[in-house]
Amino acid sequence: DDDDDDDDEMMSVAYWAECVISTLAMEVPPEFMWPILDTFIQRSVGSQEVAQRRVAHVVVRAAAEGCGEHVRATVGLDGILTVTVAGLQDADNKVKRNSCLALARLAEECQPDISMYHGDVLPLLFELLGNPSEDIVCAAGVAIENFLEGLDGEELQPYVEPLMGRFMTMTRMPQDPHRVALSCIGMISKASPQHMQPYAQDLLRHLSSVIQTSVTAETIPLACQAIDTLGCVVGGCSGGQVDERLRLYPRLVLEAMAQLEDADITTTSYCFFKSLAEGVPQIAADCLDLLLPLVYGSCLSSAGLGADVNEEALLLAAQDPDGRAPHTAYIDEKEAACTLLGVLANELGAVFIPHISRSFDILLQTRQSPANIYKSIKKATTASLAAIVVALNTHRGPVAEVMEYVARSTEVHFESLQDHSAGVVISCLQSLQWQIKGASSMLQIEGLMARLMTAMLTILQCRLPCQLDPDIYDDDEEDEDD
Repeated sequence: DDDDDDDDEMMSVAYWAECVISTLAMEVPPEFMWPILDTFIQRSVGSQEVAQRRVAHVVVRAAAEGCGEHVRATVGLDGILTVTVAGLQDADNKVKRNSCLALARLAEECQPDISMYHGDVLPLLFELLGNPSEDIVCAAGVAIENFLEGLDGEELQPYVEPLMGRFMTMTRMPQDPHRVALSCIGMISKASPQHMQPYAQDLLRHLSSVIQTSVTAETIPLACQAIDTLGCVVGGCSGGQVDERLRLYPRLVLEAMAQLEDADITTTSYCFFKSLAEGVPQIAADCLDLLLPLVYGSCLSSAGLGADVNEEALLLAAQDPDGRAPHTAYIDEKEAACTLLGVLANELGAVFIPHISRSFDILLQTRQSPANIYKSIKKATTASLAAIVVALNTHRGPVAEVMEYVARSTEVHFESLQDHSAGVVISCLQSLQWQIKGASSMLQIEGLMARLMTAMLTILQCRLPCQLDPDIYDDDEEDEDD
C-alpha cells in the first residue's frame, strides 16, 4: 500500500509540473516562451532515453494552449508536427500515447491550418487504433476526432469507411475505448451525415442496446456518450419522408432519463432533443407533452443550490476555471434545459406557440434563482428569451402580445449588458442582434431605439462594467474587448 501511495504521489508531482509549464506558456508572451520550449523539445525528441522522448511530447501538450496560435500563425507547423509524427512511430508505447495526446491538443488549438496535414497524420493514427494497449487506442481516437473536426464533408469522405470498421471494433472493447469510438462516430455523423447513411441502422441498433443496458453508475459515462451520438445520428436522418422507426429513439431516451435519474444523463438527453429538433422537427414536436415538464423541472430545480450551499460556495463554483466545481452537474443540466427551450421555439415554429408563455416565464424564473450567478445560465436564458420572441413574431402572434414579450426580453438584455463578464455581455449582444433581426417591430416601442443607441455608444466608448474592470475577465473564454 505504501508503494502504491508513493506511485500516486510521483504521478501527482509530474502532473503539477505539466500544469506549471502550461501556465507559463499562457502567461509568458509566446514569442519569448516558445523558443525556450522548442529548444528543449527538439533536444529531447532525439534522445536515446525513453523518458526524455516521452517528456518532449508532454511539453508539446502542455504548451499547446498558450503557444499553439503563435506556432500556427508565426512559426509554422512543420517543425512541431515532425516531432509528433515521429512520436507516433516510436517503439515505446508511452511515447506513442503522449504523442497522440499532444496531437489532440494541437488539433484543438491550431485550426484550420493543422487540418491540411491530415494525409500525413491520420493514417498513422489509424494504425494505432489496432494497438493492444487500450490507453493508446483511446488517445489515438481522441486525436483522430480532433483532427477530423477541421475537415469538411468531402475531405472526410475517404476516411469514413476505414474509420467505421475500426470504430465498430472498438465498440466491442471495454468502456473507455468504446466511449471514444462513439464520440468519433457522433462527430462524423454531424460533419458528414450523407456518408454515414449506410451505417445508420446498425449504429442505431447498437446505440439503443448500449442505452438500455447501461443501468449502473459505472456505465453512466458510456450511456451519456451513446445518447449524444444517437442525437447526432438521428439528427442526420433529416430530409424527405420521416422514417417511422426514428420515433422509437426519443422514447428510449426518455426512459433512460426516468430510470437513471442522473444529472449528466439528463443534460445529454436534452442535447439529444436539441439535435432531434434541428434535424427531425416533426418527431421532436410529438415529444413536447412528455419532454417539457421535465425541462421545466430542470430549470426550476434547487438541486445543488439548497440551503447547504452558501453564497460563497456558489461564487467559487461559478468562478472555477475548469467548469467542474461541486454541483456543476446540476448547473449543466439547467443550462441544457434553458438552451433547449430556445431551440424548440426556433425549430418547431407554430407547434411551439402554445408553450411560449409558460416557457418564457420559466426562463425568467430561472434568471431570478440562485443559479443565475453562473455565466452559462445567464447566457442560455438570454439567448432563449430572444429565440422565443423571434418565434412568436415569425408565426404572427397578436401584435400586442409580441410587443409585451419584446419589452420583457429587451429589459433582460439591458440588465445583462451590466454584467462584469465579457462573455455574458457578448452573448447578450449576439442574441439582441438576433432579436432585432427576427422581430424588427420591436423598434416601434417608444424610446427603445434611443436606449439601444445609448447602450451601443457606451460599449464603443468602453464604459461598460466588463470593460472597466480588467480583473474580472473571462480567461477561459474567447472574449475580445472590441
